[in-house]
Amino acid sequence: MLRNIIVSLLVVVSACSPSESTTVSTTTPLTTVPPTTTTTTTIPPTTTTTTTTVPIEILSTPGERSCPGWILLAQEVGWPVDQLDKLSYVMWRESRCQPLAHNKTDPVSGSRGLTQVNGYWCRPSKWSDAGWLQDRNVLSTCDDLYDPETNLRAALLIWFYGVEKGRTGWGPWAV
Repeated sequence: MLRNIIVSLLVVVSACSPSESTTVSTTTPLTTVPPTTTTTTTIPPTTTTTTTTVPIEILSTPGERSCPGWILLAQEVGWPVDQLDKLSYVMWRESRCQPLAHNKTDPVSGSRGLTQVNGYWCRPSKWSDAGWLQDRNVLSTCDDLYDPETNLRAALLIWFYGVEKGRTGWGPWAV
């Protein structure tokens, strides 16, 4: 019905128009489109953190006889700046800068890590029920000495022990 009304109006308008030709057009009626509902759901972002522990191997530069890759960590754990050159040489001589080095032939279960701390320092003895380094909360077991930071902290305490006893501090490493 609406279509017929529109067509009739167009015919009437065309007939009244001063133009020379008459145009009749038809249009399709308007259709009603149901309203669309849009729902927006906001999901808070999630963060997933994955931690992977990878053994670090920093080698010395051939011919240098030092471990420059470990000096920054040594400074961070508290090594005196004036001892860093000697410490770097000790790490090179003892482990060739390898944190997983283990000399099983040293007495008292061998020596471990960058500075080759001997098992003597982390085993029970007549002076310590748990171990000298355990008493100072540096580590839990001797195998913790394979961690570079733990090894450098342990070596620093051993070095300070030597200094407190009136020695150079380097006695355990025979430097």
